Amino acid sequence: MAKRRKKYNEPSRHAIRNDRGNYLGNAQGHLHLVVNLTKKFRDSGATESKDQVISKLIELTDKCSSTLKQYINARNFMEKDELNAEIRKELGKSQTYTEFDLETRWLSHKFGELCVASCQQFIESGAEANIQSMESLYNRIVEFREQFRRIYDSADLRGNFESHLDEILKIAIGTALVCEDGLKYYKSTGFSARSIWLGARMFLVGTETLLQLGNAGEM
Repeated sequence: MAKRRKKYNEPSRHAIRNDRGNYLGNAQGHLHLVVNLTKKFRDSGATESKDQVISKLIELTDKCSSTLKQYINARNFMEKDELNAEIRKELGKSQTYTEFDLETRWLSHKFGELCVASCQQFIESGAEANIQSMESLYNRIVEFREQFRRIYDSADLRGNFESHLDEILKIAIGTALVCEDGLKYYKSTGFSARSIWLGARMFLVGTETLLQLGNAGEM
Protein backbone atom coordinates (compact mmCIF):
# COMPACT_ATOMS: atom_id res chain seq x y z
CA MET A 1 0.00 0.00 0.00
CA ALA A 2 1.43 3.38 -1.02
CA LYS A 3 2.31 5.76 1.77
CA ARG A 4 0.14 8.84 2.04
CA ARG A 5 2.03 12.05 1.42
CA LYS A 6 2.30 14.19 4.47
CA LYS A 7 0.20 17.30 4.14
CA TYR A 8 2.25 20.51 4.09
CA ASN A 9 1.00 23.06 6.57
CA GLU A 10 1.65 26.58 5.39
CA PRO A 11 3.41 28.68 8.04
CA SER A 12 1.27 31.33 9.69
CA ARG A 13 1.83 35.04 9.14
CA HIS A 14 2.66 35.33 12.83
CA ALA A 15 5.32 32.61 12.65
CA ILE A 16 7.02 34.20 9.64
CA ARG A 17 6.93 37.64 11.24
CA ASN A 18 8.45 36.26 14.45
CA ASP A 19 11.22 34.52 12.50
CA ARG A 20 11.98 37.72 10.63
CA GLY A 21 12.10 39.62 13.91
CA ASN A 22 14.75 37.16 15.12
CA TYR A 23 16.71 37.56 11.88
CA LEU A 24 16.57 41.34 12.28
CA GLY A 25 18.05 40.92 15.77
CA ASN A 26 20.84 38.80 14.29
CA ALA A 27 21.48 41.35 11.52
CA GLN A 28 21.73 44.18 14.05
CA GLY A 29 24.09 42.13 16.19
CA HIS A 30 26.30 41.42 13.18
CA LEU A 31 26.42 45.11 12.26
CA HIS A 32 27.34 46.17 15.81
CA LEU A 33 30.24 43.69 15.73
CA VAL A 34 31.39 44.80 12.27
CA VAL A 35 31.45 48.44 13.44
CA ASN A 36 33.42 47.59 16.59
CA LEU A 37 35.90 45.36 14.73
CA THR A 38 36.39 47.97 11.99
CA LYS A 39 37.34 50.49 14.68
CA LYS A 40 39.68 47.93 16.26
CA PHE A 41 41.35 47.22 12.94
CA ARG A 42 42.04 50.93 12.46
CA ASP A 43 43.21 51.41 16.05
CA SER A 44 46.96 50.98 16.19
CA GLY A 45 46.77 50.55 19.98
CA ALA A 46 44.25 47.69 19.91
CA THR A 47 45.31 44.60 21.87
CA GLU A 48 43.66 42.11 19.51
CA SER A 49 45.85 41.08 16.58
CA LYS A 50 44.89 42.23 13.10
CA ASP A 51 44.74 38.60 11.92
CA GLN A 52 42.13 37.83 14.58
CA VAL A 53 40.08 40.88 13.62
CA ILE A 54 40.25 39.99 9.93
CA SER A 55 39.08 36.43 10.61
CA LYS A 56 36.12 37.70 12.63
CA LEU A 57 35.14 40.24 9.95
CA ILE A 58 35.27 37.61 7.22
CA GLU A 59 33.15 35.28 9.36
CA LEU A 60 30.63 38.09 9.98
CA THR A 61 30.38 38.73 6.24
CA ASP A 62 29.39 35.10 5.82
CA LYS A 63 26.89 35.39 8.68
CA CYS A 64 25.30 38.54 7.22
CA SER A 65 24.68 36.84 3.88
CA SER A 66 23.29 33.78 5.66
CA THR A 67 20.95 35.91 7.78
CA LEU A 68 19.61 37.79 4.77
CA LYS A 69 19.14 34.54 2.86
CA GLN A 70 17.12 33.07 5.76
CA TYR A 71 15.13 36.29 6.15
CA ILE A 72 13.99 36.22 2.51
CA ASN A 73 13.12 32.52 2.58
CA ALA A 74 11.63 32.41 6.07
CA ARG A 75 10.11 28.99 6.76
CA ASN A 76 11.06 27.97 3.19
CA PHE A 77 8.03 29.92 2.00
CA MET A 78 9.72 32.45 -0.30
CA GLU A 79 7.65 31.85 -3.44
CA LYS A 80 4.27 32.31 -1.71
CA ASP A 81 5.30 34.83 0.94
CA GLU A 82 3.13 37.95 1.04
CA LEU A 83 5.96 40.29 2.00
CA ASN A 84 8.09 39.15 -0.94
CA ALA A 85 5.07 39.64 -3.24
CA GLU A 86 4.56 43.18 -1.94
CA ILE A 87 8.25 44.03 -2.41
CA ARG A 88 8.15 42.61 -5.94
CA LYS A 89 5.22 44.92 -6.68
CA GLU A 90 6.99 47.96 -5.20
CA LEU A 91 10.28 47.31 -6.96
CA GLY A 92 8.40 46.63 -10.19
CA LYS A 93 7.33 50.27 -10.26
CA SER A 94 10.97 51.09 -11.17
CA GLN A 95 10.88 53.91 -8.66
CA THR A 96 14.15 55.67 -7.84
CA TYR A 97 14.45 56.93 -4.29
CA THR A 98 16.63 59.93 -3.51
CA GLU A 99 15.86 60.91 0.09
CA PHE A 100 17.16 58.64 2.85
CA ASP A 101 16.97 60.84 5.96
CA LEU A 102 15.03 58.20 7.90
CA GLU A 103 17.61 55.55 7.06
CA THR A 104 20.60 57.66 8.08
CA ARG A 105 18.86 58.74 11.29
CA TRP A 106 18.12 55.10 12.13
CA LEU A 107 21.73 54.12 11.46
CA SER A 108 23.02 57.04 13.53
CA HIS A 109 20.78 56.19 16.48
CA LYS A 110 21.44 52.43 16.43
CA PHE A 111 25.01 52.07 15.14
CA GLY A 112 26.81 55.42 15.07
CA GLU A 113 28.35 57.79 12.57
CA LEU A 114 30.65 55.24 10.92
CA CYS A 115 27.56 53.61 9.39
CA VAL A 116 26.04 56.95 8.45
CA ALA A 117 29.22 58.00 6.64
CA SER A 118 29.37 54.67 4.76
CA CYS A 119 25.71 54.92 3.76
CA GLN A 120 25.97 58.54 2.63
CA GLN A 121 29.11 57.78 0.64
CA PHE A 122 27.27 54.94 -1.09
CA ILE A 123 24.28 57.14 -1.90
CA GLU A 124 26.50 59.90 -3.29
CA SER A 125 28.47 57.41 -5.40
CA GLY A 126 25.37 56.60 -7.44
CA ALA A 127 26.40 52.92 -7.54
CA GLU A 128 23.81 50.74 -9.24
CA ALA A 129 22.71 47.14 -8.78
CA ASN A 130 19.86 45.43 -10.56
CA ILE A 131 17.36 44.15 -8.03
CA GLN A 132 13.75 43.45 -9.01
CA SER A 133 12.54 41.12 -6.28
CA MET A 134 13.54 39.41 -3.07
CA GLU A 135 13.73 36.16 -5.02
CA SER A 136 16.35 37.60 -7.37
CA LEU A 137 18.26 38.96 -4.35
CA TYR A 138 18.09 35.48 -2.79
CA ASN A 139 19.65 33.94 -5.91
CA ARG A 140 22.43 36.53 -5.88
CA ILE A 141 23.13 35.72 -2.23
CA VAL A 142 23.43 32.01 -3.06
CA GLU A 143 25.90 32.85 -5.86
CA PHE A 144 27.91 35.11 -3.55
CA ARG A 145 28.14 32.49 -0.81
CA GLU A 146 29.36 29.85 -3.26
CA GLN A 147 32.10 32.15 -4.58
CA PHE A 148 32.96 33.56 -1.16
CA ARG A 149 33.72 30.09 0.22
CA ARG A 150 36.41 29.69 -2.44
CA ILE A 151 38.25 32.86 -1.38
CA TYR A 152 37.42 32.70 2.35
CA ASP A 153 41.04 32.02 3.34
CA SER A 154 42.79 33.43 0.28
CA ALA A 155 45.82 35.67 0.63
CA ASP A 156 44.17 38.12 -1.75
CA LEU A 157 41.19 38.53 0.57
CA ARG A 158 43.32 38.88 3.70
CA GLY A 159 46.07 40.98 2.15
CA ASN A 160 45.61 44.76 2.05
CA PHE A 161 42.50 44.25 4.17
CA GLU A 162 41.97 47.99 4.72
CA SER A 163 40.49 48.22 1.21
CA HIS A 164 37.96 45.50 2.10
CA LEU A 165 36.55 47.16 5.22
CA ASP A 166 34.18 49.51 3.42
CA GLU A 167 32.67 46.63 1.44
CA ILE A 168 32.13 44.50 4.55
CA LEU A 169 30.49 47.48 6.24
CA LYS A 170 28.20 47.96 3.21
CA ILE A 171 27.19 44.29 3.36
CA ALA A 172 26.35 44.48 7.07
CA ILE A 173 24.48 47.81 6.73
CA GLY A 174 22.56 46.54 3.70
CA THR A 175 21.52 43.40 5.56
CA ALA A 176 20.25 45.39 8.55
CA LEU A 177 18.35 47.90 6.38
CA VAL A 178 16.55 45.18 4.42
CA CYS A 179 15.61 43.23 7.56
CA GLU A 180 14.45 46.33 9.43
CA ASP A 181 12.34 47.66 6.56
CA GLY A 182 10.67 44.32 5.89
CA LEU A 183 9.19 44.19 9.39
CA LYS A 184 7.36 47.49 8.73
CA TYR A 185 5.12 45.53 6.40
CA TYR A 186 3.53 43.82 9.39
CA LYS A 187 2.63 47.13 11.03
CA SER A 188 -0.31 49.39 10.21
CA THR A 189 1.86 52.45 9.57
CA GLY A 190 2.43 51.84 5.84
CA PHE A 191 5.14 50.24 3.78
CA SER A 192 7.25 51.61 0.92
CA ALA A 193 10.29 49.29 0.47
CA ARG A 194 12.57 52.33 0.29
CA SER A 195 15.08 51.00 2.83
CA ILE A 196 14.97 47.62 1.09
CA TRP A 197 15.73 49.36 -2.23
CA LEU A 198 18.78 51.01 -0.63
CA GLY A 199 19.88 48.10 1.56
CA ALA A 200 19.72 45.52 -1.23
CA ARG A 201 21.90 47.73 -3.42
CA MET A 202 24.44 48.29 -0.66
CA PHE A 203 24.58 44.55 -0.04
CA LEU A 204 25.00 43.63 -3.72
CA VAL A 205 27.60 46.29 -4.52
CA GLY A 206 29.51 45.34 -1.35
CA THR A 207 29.52 41.63 -2.19
CA GLU A 208 30.45 42.15 -5.85
CA THR A 209 33.35 44.45 -4.98
CA LEU A 210 34.54 42.16 -2.20
CA LEU A 211 34.65 39.20 -4.60
CA GLN A 212 36.59 41.27 -7.12
CA LEU A 213 39.13 42.26 -4.46
CA GLY A 214 39.38 38.70 -3.16
CA ASN A 215 39.90 37.28 -6.64
CA ALA A 216 42.44 39.92 -7.64
CA GLY A 217 45.30 37.46 -7.71
CA GLU A 218 43.43 35.13 -10.06
CA MET A 219 42.34 37.78 -12.54
